[in-house]
Amino acid sequence: IGQGIAVYATYDDLTNDIDEATPNCTGEQTDGPDMFYKVTVNAGDVLHAWVDSYGDEPPLVYAFEDCADVTNTCVAGASEFATTNRAEIYWANDTGAAKTLIVAADNEFGTADEPFGMFIETLAPQCMPGAVTCAAGQLELCNPFGLYDYYACNGGCNATNDGCLNPQGDVCADAVTLTGATGTFT
Repeated sequence: IGQGIAVYATYDDLTNDIDEATPNCTGEQTDGPDMFYKVTVNAGDVLHAWVDSYGDEPPLVYAFEDCADVTNTCVAGASEFATTNRAEIYWANDTGAAKTLIVAADNEFGTADEPFGMFIETLAPQCMPGAVTCAAGQLELCNPFGLYDYYACNGGCNATNDGCLNPQGDVCADAVTLTGATGTFT
């Protein structure tokens, strides 16, 4: 896979199918036809994979180690998030050694026939999870996978305390400071 791969197909072009029992690592039925790619994730790196549906059939994506035992060797899986037409996973390789996984693009429906895109990349960690810094007027929030999530502050951020200048309370790192509040809060 290297730096990444993008594959476009239609479900009706596919003949492979793994039907996992539910519940499984995607949380949904895996009745649709599947596409598989093998990827090696180096120790400390992060697998990022997603499937975009270009119709109205809900996509699934999951990564596992063994075709003979998908359910018990699945390391990450996801179904469509809300109505975004995207299912997306991250998996941090904290095993201490390179790990070869099989990434599957799937669908909930056995009659799936619409187009989709499958995207896979491996990423090196960028930061220490939990770190918050101010850079170029926005907060850089290090997520649990060691990758930056960016948050645009209203009015910029303060490099001294790594927080927003005008907190809005939208994310934990942008919490509004209560002053003069007393009593019990629930």
